[in-house]
Amino acid sequence: MLAASTGRAPTAMSEPPQDAEPQNPDPQPAAEPDLARDIAHAALQPDRATGLLQRHIKADKAVAACRRLPGGSMHHVVEWTLDDGKRQVVAKVHPGRSADSFEREAQSLWLFRERAGLPAPEPLGVIRDDPHVAGAGLVMTRAAGGPVSKAKLSKRGSAYFEDQLASLALAMHGVEGAGFGSPLDDDLAPDWRQVYTPAFERAYARVRDQISSAARWALDDLVKRLPNLIPEKPAAQLVHGDLWSNNLLVDDAHPDKPKITGLIDPSPLYADVEYELAYLQLFKTVGDRFFERYNAKRPIRVGFHRRREIYWLGTMLEHVDRFGDEKLKSIEELARRAWWYASRD
Repeated sequence: MLAASTGRAPTAMSEPPQDAEPQNPDPQPAAEPDLARDIAHAALQPDRATGLLQRHIKADKAVAACRRLPGGSMHHVVEWTLDDGKRQVVAKVHPGRSADSFEREAQSLWLFRERAGLPAPEPLGVIRDDPHVAGAGLVMTRAAGGPVSKAKLSKRGSAYFEDQLASLALAMHGVEGAGFGSPLDDDLAPDWRQVYTPAFERAYARVRDQISSAARWALDDLVKRLPNLIPEKPAAQLVHGDLWSNNLLVDDAHPDKPKITGLIDPSPLYADVEYELAYLQLFKTVGDRFFERYNAKRPIRVGFHRRREIYWLGTMLEHVDRFGDEKLKSIEELARRAWWYASRD
């Protein structure tokens, strides 16, 4: 989002008396952002990036070059090439995000690496309470390649990618928790509905006034029915939470045999695994090949095609709240379809 301007609109002024001192007839420009304190600006300057690296990661290397990386719709993601010419690391920074949230992201990456054996960047340290810049960040190892959304894969390579992702998803979903909720917290819920229903209701409440009356009627009714539309106690399986093409890094040096090198930006949950499978379908990250491979190892429960409508709808409500109203049309259609399925259960 664009930050609100800090400048004030000029006010009308009467002409000063002739014997008065001039009152600076030129209007004052709006205040410029303080780039000297902006962590995103600092991360793109080798000398200042070196300071961040050495103060927070305790590294004895210097940053020789900085390059902004693709993705980063909500953050600034920068590649730092170290002065030995052999190593690159990634700094993910934000001027307004807390260091504690980056600490949780680091813990999530370790969770994926150590408990599920997934390819994920290794966290190197969190930028916290820096004396020279405002904001926080996370420094991690650089995975080869880039987002699969930017990868150049052949038809055979796309199938190869889906096979790999199915294997990684099965490994991740094979990690089970004692209850539902964040694996980083102690207060897990015994019932999946206790986690998902309040989240759905909060997302809907925040955007309800933007939705047409017809869709509101359907959604109001779905909220009442929600405890009967999603399962109470499926297996509590580890999910990524935001698994789509921009959060899947792929090395496409061999277009027929790409390699998944990193799952990034995790929001891990112990959840109903259908929540994640629906998410993968919603954003067209995978196709039939993935589901064939996945289903052969872990059969998907009967009725998924109905329940995924609820999960799709919840995700779109969250997206309208966070990113604006471009998904409103999708909500209108999903609400109608989800209500149709629910009214026949």
